[in-house]
Order: sequence, then C-alpha cells, then structure tokens
Amino acid sequence: MAKTELLTSSVRRRLGALRRMVRARLLGEGVAWLLLGLVAMVFVTLGFDYVFRMERILRALIMGLAMAGLVWIVLRHILRPLCVPMGTAAMALLVEKRFGRLDDRLITAVQFSDRPPQQREGLSEIMIERVAEEANSIAGSLNFGEVIERRGIRQLSLVTLSALMLLAGFTVWQMPVMGLWFQRNVAFAEVDWPQQTYLTVMGGPDFYVVRGEDLRVEVEANGVVPSEIILHAEYASGEEMEITVKPVTGGGRRFVRSFQAVAEEFDFYVTGGDDYLDKRRKHRVTVIDPPSLRDVTFRVEHRSHMRRPPDRLDGSSGVIPVTPGSWIRIEGLANKDLKSGRILMDDKPAGELRINDVRLGGNGRQAPRGVRGDLYMPTRNIPASKTLKIVLLGADDSTNRRGQQFIIQVQPDFVPSVDIRKRLIGSVITPQAVIPLVVTVKDDYGITDAAAVVVAKGHDAILEPVKDLPPDRQFSVEKVIDIKPRGFKPGEVVGVAVEVHDNMPEDFLGAATELYPGGTPGPNLGQSGQLDFRVVKPEDLWDELVRRQKELRLEFSEAIVVQESSRGKVVRAGGEARGGSSSEQVKLLVGDAAKLQASVGSESAKAAEVLAAILAEMRCNRLGKENDYQQMTDDLIEPLKGLSQPIGEVVTSLAEAASEADASKLAAKLDLIVEKQQAIRSAMDSIMENMIRIGTKQEAEKEVLILIRRSEELLKKIKDFKAQQEEKYFDPTTRKSESQ
Repeated sequence: MAKTELLTSSVRRRLGALRRMVRARLLGEGVAWLLLGLVAMVFVTLGFDYVFRMERILRALIMGLAMAGLVWIVLRHILRPLCVPMGTAAMALLVEKRFGRLDDRLITAVQFSDRPPQQREGLSEIMIERVAEEANSIAGSLNFGEVIERRGIRQLSLVTLSALMLLAGFTVWQMPVMGLWFQRNVAFAEVDWPQQTYLTVMGGPDFYVVRGEDLRVEVEANGVVPSEIILHAEYASGEEMEITVKPVTGGGRRFVRSFQAVAEEFDFYVTGGDDYLDKRRKHRVTVIDPPSLRDVTFRVEHRSHMRRPPDRLDGSSGVIPVTPGSWIRIEGLANKDLKSGRILMDDKPAGELRINDVRLGGNGRQAPRGVRGDLYMPTRNIPASKTLKIVLLGADDSTNRRGQQFIIQVQPDFVPSVDIRKRLIGSVITPQAVIPLVVTVKDDYGITDAAAVVVAKGHDAILEPVKDLPPDRQFSVEKVIDIKPRGFKPGEVVGVAVEVHDNMPEDFLGAATELYPGGTPGPNLGQSGQLDFRVVKPEDLWDELVRRQKELRLEFSEAIVVQESSRGKVVRAGGEARGGSSSEQVKLLVGDAAKLQASVGSESAKAAEVLAAILAEMRCNRLGKENDYQQMTDDLIEPLKGLSQPIGEVVTSLAEAASEADASKLAAKLDLIVEKQQAIRSAMDSIMENMIRIGTKQEAEKEVLILIRRSEELLKKIKDFKAQQEEKYFDPTTRKSESQ
C-alpha cells in the first residue's frame, strides 16, 4: 500500500515555522511603511496648512486624502500580503528556490503527499518514496531561515526609525507649531497661525454704489507691508476674480483698487503677505439701481425668404440673436418714472425710445414707465457681434449714463453644406458607366437649385441639374450620371461634384472681394468635394471583377473545408458519446464544431455581400447582360443568403446539444445535426460549381471583349491607312505629269 505521508514531521514543522517567519517579515515591513506614511502625513499636512493657511474644509479634505493614503498602505502592505495563501507547497517552492541542490525533490514530495492515493495509480511508488527519502535527507541539513530576506527589512527599519526620530525632534524643536498643527488639522479648530502682516479695508465693512458708477476700495497694511495684495471678488452671477493690487506710489502702506461701472452686486476680501483673516468676514457691495428696464422683450421679425416666424426673446440672457435685414421691436418696463430714452448701437445713435404710461399694480396709478422702440439690422450677411445700449433719463433726472447693455448676435445665412458619395460603383469605371450618387444638402433656409458638375481634362464641363429637390432644409436625394454619351476615353480621369444655390436675396451682401468690393451679393453658392473616377477599358475592369471572383472562390473553398471540419467534429463527438467518453471531451468537440460552423456562416454572408457589390459594379459599368445579372443573383447571391438560416439552426442546435447530460440523447441529437451539416455541404458544393461555371463564362466574355476591341482597332487602322492613300492619290504634288 502506498505511503500517504512522504515528508517527515521534522521537515513539516520547519516548513510551518518558515511560514510564520514569512508572515512576520511581511507584517514588519507593512508596519514600517505605515509608520513612514504617518510621518509623511504629518509633514505634508503641516506644510500645506502653514504655506496656504487653508480653511477648515480644505484642511479636512487634505487630511481625508492623507488618511485614505494610510488606509491604502494598510491594505497594500499589511492586509493584502498577509491574506496571500501560504501552504506547504508554497513554502517548499521558496526553499527549492533558495537551495538548488534539492532539485525539485522537496516540492515533489509535498505534492505527492497532498495528492489522494487514487490519483497516484499508475505511478512508481518506489520512485516516489526514493524522491521523498532524498528530499527529507537533504532538507534535514538545511537552515530554512536563510530563505527570509533580511537586508531590505533592516534598511527599511533604519529609514523608519530615522523618520520617527526626525518627527520627534521636530516636535520638540517646534512644539508651538506642532501644537497649532494638531488643533487645526486633527481637532479642526478655528485657530490662526501667527502672522506678520495685518490688512484693514478702509470705509467698510460694507459698501453701497450706484449701478454703473465706479467703486474705490482702499486697503491699509500694518506690520510688514507686502509688495502686493490680492483682492478676491465673488459676483452674484457666480463669476470669481482675483485682482493683484500694488501699493500707491508714495503711499507706503496704502493699496487702492477702482471697480469701473459696477453693474452687479458682489462680495470681496483681501489677502496679502501672511494675512488671510479678511476672508472670514467678506465685504458686501450693494448696488443701487438707476433708471433701468426691469422687464424687456425683443421681437425679431425676419426677412420673408427665411420662412421663419418672429422670435420673441427676453433680455435675461443678455444676448439677442438676429438675422440680416430683420427688424427688432424693443418693449420694456422701467423700474422708475422716465422722461426719455435713446438706443445706441456700438455707441452710435440708432433710434429713439417712446415713453408711454402704464398702470402700476400696487395703487393702480398711471406712470411713465413703459418704453418702445424699433431697430433695423442691415442686410450685411456676415457674422458679427454688436453692442446695444439703452440709455434712460429718469423723471428725477437720474440716468444710467453707461446704458443698459445687450449683445446683438448677427447670425448670417450661411453657405449651404453639400456632401456627395458614390453608390454601387468603385473609383474605376468604363466609358459607358452610370455613376449613382447620393447628394446630401444642409442649409439654413432652403435651396433653389442644384446641379452635378462633370469635368475631365480636354472636355468642357457638363452641368446636370438635380431635379425634384424637396423643400426641406436638410435632405438627401439620388442623382445618376450617365457618362456614356460624353465620349470619355480610357486613361482619362472624370471628376464629379455638386453645387447648389440657396434662396438668399441679391440685396444681401457678404464679405468683400476683389470682384465685389462692396460685398458679395446673394445667393450663396455651396460646393461639394470632388469625386474622381479613372476610366479604363471594359475588358480591364472585367478582368478585375473576374479576379475578385476567383479570390472569392478560393475563400469559399476554404469555407467548405471548414464546414467539413465542423461536421467531422460533430461525428467524432457522437462517437465519443456512444463510447462513454467524458462529457467534458464531448462538450469540447461540440463547442469547437459550433465555432467552426459559425465561421462558415460569416464567410457565406461575406461572399454574398462581395458578389452583390460585384454585380452592382457590373450593372453600373454595363458589363454583361441582363441574363448574366439574373444568373448571378439566382445561382450565387440568393443561395448564399439562403445558407444563413440552416447554418444558424445548426449553431443553435449545437449550443443546445452541449447542455444535454444524457449520452444517448446527445448522440441522437448530434446525428440529426450531422444530417443538416451534410445538407449545408451539398448546398455549398452546388454554389461552388455555379461559381466555377459563371466564372468560366465571364472569362470567355472577357476574351470576346478583347477580340472585339482588337478587331475595332484593326478596322480603324485599315480605314486610316485607306484614307491616307486616297489623300496621297488625289494630292497634285504627288501625281506624275502626263508627259512623263
């Protein structure tokens, strides 16, 4: 009977002791890293807080990040190493790695000891026991403690001790600093660092200013005067600014900053040197309103060609989008009684505001607070931003002298976007080809006409109108160009593009050019990129299409081989199931067969797509006849598409069969699948025969094309020679005189 325990108890105890030493080594290293991280956390948080004098929330954030780092160290250097399984085999491998003379004897003995006896059947027990004796003999004289690496842990311990001593020394040396650090970063108390500079905002703490007027802020420094201070402004709109302020020339301790045309309430505080105390009590700037429009709306009426309803906008956004040639009706309600008002465009007079009485909701009295005015936009079709100012004079003679401002954003009628792409044809065509195009057009307000432009060197440009344009602003239409009547020759390159005109009126003027110094008149012209087609002889393109079909036949023949391989695996799986082989082996064969069958389906679908593309090119280039097209469709493309259903059924059946536990039922299912695969193989063989037959026929047709072309060339040469002879015969300079 085989021995189950091959290692001596002494060796096993020493391996267990080695495991404890390894864990102790890892724990010591992890604790050292944790202490180093703790020291780093203290100095990093101290440095950040001392330099930047951070608020409580930032201190908490930095401390939270530091604590997260310590948690990561615990997970990475303590918990994770200690959670690694350290079985007897792992310890044996460490010993084997350290003492090469064991030559895998120790790990072999461990593995055979841990293996159940039934799994050692068929192996030489004498050999196993011999290996175990040698392993016990050699291991008995070895010091397993040498496996533990000690130099690194000594260095890490020294570094950790040095860091702890550094922290302790710094704490003793800077006890007040460390005390403040503890209060601010551990207890999160609101205590201040000692500072040398103290800043005082004069005239505060809060300020009031008339909207649109300037605000002067004066700051006085005591103690150490900094070279500059920072004024931090936070606006109600959410905008934040940091403004650097230098000392007043000759002023010594005074810093002055003027805010021009204050139009929005804001808070501010100042910092400079090491003084950040003002941030705790921010200064509020309150704006007192002059006469202004409290509710203002803009009605934009567009030109008729845009077929666009009027836009009604409020002034809350401050940006008014308009179009060239539009009218803007301005209506509003002021916050106080008015005398008059003016409209300025880019600081130039653009119209008067009419003041009208409105009934106030509170007491029902009539008050002159309503305003109304009209503004016309020029027909300059160029994107632009203009400043609209509304200047009001109140009944109390107060005025918003800087004006209530809005941005007029001119949105021009842009050039139409045109894109073309070819369909069903490649970049190489025959002289009798038709070129199907898909034309995609996008425009702001509509298209009036479109035309395809066909160009080639040595030929006049040809314009072919694109008909039946929809009224939509974005659409796609098809256009077919027949180049056969154009007489293009092999070797020429034909370019095709599309140009469109939009419905912009002629009185709209775009950017100035040398031809139109006052501006380019409408309508806009949009042009697509050009597609280039190289014209070749019909037999050359025919030869290329035949070559592609030959490559396709080769790939399809490989697919037939794969189909047969899949069927063979299913047959083998059925035999294995009947023979009582392991279910895992059968499932592996079935899974491989399913993958192969799926790849056959992919290749068949790809072949159908390639043939459909070839057929489309034949039609567009007028190669072959209608019965040739029908034959390819009926004998190749449709049968290839028809393979998808039976192949899909076989793949599904194989997946279902893989989950069958009963061997006899599995074998029966596999027999049915084999029959379906045989039917697929027969269909593929039939398709291959049709490929060969059609390819042979196309080869013959290509040769006929070559023969016809050569005959035509020979006939042309004969005609040219005959014409030359006739011209020579009738040329009087070449005739002999009658006397001669």
